[in-house]
Parts: sequence; structure tokens; C-alpha cells
Amino acid sequence: MSEKCPLLASSTHWQERQFGKSGRHSMGAELAATPYSHGNAVSMTHSLAMPSGVITPGMGFLYNGCMGVFDPRPGRAGSIQPGKSRFTSSCLTMTFKDSALDMVLGAPGGTQIAMGVLQVLLNVIDHGMEMQTAVAAPRFSSTSNSIDVCNRIPRYTTRELEAEGYSVGRNPYNYTIGWVHGVQVQADGLHGGADPGRDGVALRTAISA
Repeated sequence: MSEKCPLLASSTHWQERQFGKSGRHSMGAELAATPYSHGNAVSMTHSLAMPSGVITPGMGFLYNGCMGVFDPRPGRAGSIQPGKSRFTSSCLTMTFKDSALDMVLGAPGGTQIAMGVLQVLLNVIDHGMEMQTAVAAPRFSSTSNSIDVCNRIPRYTTRELEAEGYSVGRNPYNYTIGWVHGVQVQADGLHGGADPGRDGVALRTAISA
């Protein structure tokens, strides 16, 4: 069957980045988010760099491994153990409005994925931003004892936090804390956003299967 894919937001130039000129998989996580013409939608993250190396015949993709996410020390919450699931920050997300699809989004970015996706959702829902503006806005992370902020957040903002006793770490990168890509359904059509921190794209395309 064939299905039109009106807009694809991807954290990679999919085919070239997936296999590259050498035919090898790219290193790191990849994200694709797309609504389809018949009302279906997909948000998918494929984490590489620590893959299992296992491919089911006829399927053509590596299963996630990420064994490095486990704790090698025994007797701990994240220790390697038969039948145990590893920790993941993946939070592939779809939102609905009046029972209809509103947004499809996700991100690569390790433990910072949830912080990135959350802030893009807040930018769109609470602050009324269009998807590209929402994913390009500066972000922060408060997943530890220190608040990590990207370098585009003004220093006068972080000085106020420090004056209240918060520890603030300034990330040297302008675009960081999850690399969110997404598609928003609006009255005039689909609006995609690709995080400037990665070589991703938001484009209209068609796929056949």
C-alpha cells in the first residue's frame, strides 16, 4: 500500500544520515515524527551508538541496545539483570485537541529528552508559539542540584536565580537540552519544526510501503 506523508520532521536527513556514504548506521539517536494523510501519526526514536547488533531477517533495522545505560555494579536499581528493562528518557509525544491530533513530537538527547519535549509543549500550548519557534527557543534543565541553561538565556535572568541561592551551570552550546522535532496541525495545514541544534529537517514528502 502507499500512504501520503504530508510533513516529516526528522532529526536526520533520514536515508543519508541513517546509513551514510559508507553504508554504516550513524552514531547517536534519531527521531522521526509525522502525521499521515489518513489521520494516523508516528513518533519514533531509534537510539544507536550502543546497538544490540541484532537484526530480524527481513526487518532491516537494529534493535535498541543501550546496555551502557545499565549500572554494571550489582545490587543497584539500574544493575544489569535478566528480564530487566533499562532506564530511558524517551517520551515520544502526541497531543490531541477536541479528539483530533494536535501535535506529534519527540527528540534525541539522552537524559535531557524529557526536559526538551516538555518545554516545547509549554511553548506551543501556554505561550502560543508556532512549532519552529517553539523548538528553537532557548531551554534549561533542572534534573540535578544545578540548573543547566543554554547559552542564549540572558545572564540577568540567571543572576536572579543565583541571588535566590540556586546553582546555575551555563551550557556553552547555543542549542542543547534535547533536540526536539515536531509537527503541529493547524487550520491552514501542517507546521513542522526542526531543532537548529541538529542537522534535521521538516519537509513534505511521500512514502510507499
